[in-house]
Order: sequence, then C-alpha cells, then structure tokens
Amino acid sequence: MFERNENESQLSRGLDALAATMRQQAPAPVKTRLQAEFRRHASHKRRLRWTVLSAVAAVALLVVLWQTRTPRIVGPPIRPTIAKAITIPVQPPAAVPVALTRRKPIRQARTTPVFIALDDSPVEAGLVVRVKSGELEADVLLGDDGRAHAIRFLR
Repeated sequence: MFERNENESQLSRGLDALAATMRQQAPAPVKTRLQAEFRRHASHKRRLRWTVLSAVAAVALLVVLWQTRTPRIVGPPIRPTIAKAITIPVQPPAAVPVALTRRKPIRQARTTPVFIALDDSPVEAGLVVRVKSGELEADVLLGDDGRAHAIRFLR
C-alpha cells in the first residue's frame, strides 16, 4: 500500500513538471465549452440541492399542520349524567263497538309455511316477490340490499 502511494506521488510530480514545461493552453472554443459545462454542472447541483431542501420544508410544514389540526382533549373528561326513570300512567284505549259480519273464509295460499334461507345474513326489512317459471312458483325474500335471502316454493 505504501508503494502505491509513493508511485502515485511520483506520477503526480512528473505530470506537474511536464505541465510546467509545456505552457500550452486549450483552444478558445474548447475552453469556452469546458467552462460552460462546469457552470451547467454546478447549476444542476444547486437546483438539486434546492429541490431537496424544498421537499424537506414541505414535509416539515405538513407535519406541523397535521399536529395543529388534530383535536386535543382539554380539561377533565365529561362524565355523563344518568336521568332517573319516570313512569307515566297509560290509559287503556276505549272499547269501540264493532259490527261482526260473516265473511267467506279466506282460501289458504298454496304455500309451505317455511322460507328456506339462502345465506346467514340477518334481514331487517325486505320484500317478498312471487316468481313463476313454467309450472314452478316461488316466493323470494329480497333484502333492502337487493339480494335474495330466502325462498319459499309453492305447490
């Protein structure tokens, strides 16, 4: 390793001595192009430095804004108060006389009393739709999500 440094030093001294004896300069167009390239390279480095600094400043600003916008709890937590239950007496509805008339008995539908579940999801509200295909009839329970949840086949 020591030899290598010594060789490099010797080479550098030799090149310096050669340069001192030549005293020759590059032609004007080469000199102009070389200086322009150095300036361009330096301006690129400056532009890159400013871009990085701007990005860091933008991230820091976002962090500060995010910190100031998050709600902070000030003071002790509020405890809910529970109101006492009160009872209100309810009067039963007054009896309304109803005239009884004989009607024909309602014919029972030709259905089995049980819907067959198509999935396990609960249905809060729905719509029963009768479907006919040839001789087959069925009632389909559609949920408020629009999917069929149960079916009942008719005879």
